[in-house]
Amino acid sequence: MKSYLFTLFLFGFCLTGNEAAMCQFASGNYRVQYGVIGQNIYFQLMVSGIPYGMNGWTAVGFGNSMYSGLDVIAVRLLNGRVLVTDEYVRGYTRPFPDTNNVNVQSAQYTNGVLMATFSRPLNTHDYPYDTPINGCTPWKFAAGLNRMSADGSMFHHSSHYSILFQSRIMNGDETLSALDEYVAPGLRLWMLIALVSGVLLVMVVIVCCFMRIRIPRTKRQIDLIAARRKMRGKKKSTVNQNDEKSTAIVMNSMQTRNNSSGNTRKEKDEKVIRLQTILRGYIQRKCYREGILSTINEHFSTFYNAIYRNFL
Repeated sequence: MKSYLFTLFLFGFCLTGNEAAMCQFASGNYRVQYGVIGQNIYFQLMVSGIPYGMNGWTAVGFGNSMYSGLDVIAVRLLNGRVLVTDEYVRGYTRPFPDTNNVNVQSAQYTNGVLMATFSRPLNTHDYPYDTPINGCTPWKFAAGLNRMSADGSMFHHSSHYSILFQSRIMNGDETLSALDEYVAPGLRLWMLIALVSGVLLVMVVIVCCFMRIRIPRTKRQIDLIAARRKMRGKKKSTVNQNDEKSTAIVMNSMQTRNNSSGNTRKEKDEKVIRLQTILRGYIQRKCYREGILSTINEHFSTFYNAIYRNFL
C-alpha cells in the first residue's frame, strides 16, 4: 500500500518590497511552490517523470471536502498541451468550470516534465465557487498525474493529501504558514471502520471462549447433531412406555391372584413383585446401554415366568 506519509518543506526568506516567504509541498514526482505577494498568491507546479504520450490531470484545491464543495485549480496534460482552469466540484462527481479567476503566466510540457506557473487573488468574492484563502482554509493536493479520458474529463484521483493553512499579516507582508497536516478524510474513515471491526471481532472471540459455544462448521454436522438428539428422545420414550406396560401387567396379575388366594398367596406375590422390579430395572438398563430395545419385553417375560413358576 502506498504510504500516505509526505514531507512538507517550509522554507522562507523574508525579502524587502513586495516579495514574501515561499513555501513548498512535495510528494514523489509532484511539487508545488507558492507564496503571497500583496493580495495574490502565486503557484509553480511541477510533475516530472511523465511517460511519453501520457494524458492526465493534477490539481490544487481549497475547501473542506468534495462533499461540501471544493474550489479547484486544475492542470491537465492533454496530447502534449498543458491547460490550467478554474473549476468547482460539489459531491463525488466531475468538476465543472466556473468564472475564471486564475491568471496563467506559463504552462509547458518538455522531456517528461510538466510545469505551470499561475496565480489567483486570495479572495475573489466569487461565492460559492471560489473559496477565500486569506483565512484559515484547508488545502487539497491531488498528487501525481491522475487518469483522464480522451476528451479531458477527470477520473477519480489515485491519491490526495490535505493540509490546513492559514494566511496572516506579518510586518505588512502577507505570508502562509502550515498549521496542521492530516490524512485525507476517506482514509480516516476506512481506518476507523477497520479499528471498530477489529474490536468487535475480538469481543466475539472472547464471548465464544467464555461461553464455550460450539459452532458446527458444516450443514452435515448440524444434521448429525439433530439426528442424535432425536434418537435419544425416541430411546427414552420407548423405555418409559415398556416400563409402564410391564408395571400394569404385573399389578393386574397380582390383583387377580390376591382376590382368589389367601394370605400365603399374597406374601408370595409381594416377593415376586420385589424380585420382578429388581430384574426389570436391571434388564432395562442393560438393554438401553446396548441399544437393544426390542428385546426388553422378551427378557422380562422369560424372567417373570421363571420366578412365577418357582414361587407359585
